[in-house]
Amino acid sequence: MCKKVFFTLLLLVWSGLLIFAQEAIVDTTDVRYKVGYKIGTYLPISIILLMAIFFIRRAYKFKE
Repeated sequence: MCKKVFFTLLLLVWSGLLIFAQEAIVDTTDVRYKVGYKIGTYLPISIILLMAIFFIRRAYKFKE
């Protein structure tokens, strides 16, 4: 129960920070912004693919 409350509050705080961060003016011509944008684009996809590979390997190990 305590973990659920903690994670719910954490989610609310993070969502509030993200909404506030989107309102700020961002210099999109900066190199750091472009690098962060590329990392933010490819990182979630790579994490999902890695997790899928791990689950597939684990499924094959349990079959043996």
